Amino acid sequence: MSPIQVTGRINKSGQLELDEPLELPAGAARITIELLSDEEADIVDEANWDKAFSESQSALSALAAKVRQEYRAGKTVELDLDELERDSL
Repeated sequence: MSPIQVTGRINKSGQLELDEPLELPAGAARITIELLSDEEADIVDEANWDKAFSESQSALSALAAKVRQEYRAGKTVELDLDELERDSL
């Protein structure tokens, strides 16, 4: 079987959190963990965001069209940041 590369983070509890869930067949596995520098981690994060945005363009375009339609139909209200902040306290 060919190698599978995954990315993730080690949380403050020392547990590994994968960026994407895996579904692997049952059996033995060899796992190697490579710790990245902050700079390398930033590069990986940026690549993950770029990939996510590029794969979601059609969904974002459809959502934007729906929002424009609701705005034109008068179904939206202006966002009051002061009220939003008060509600979050």
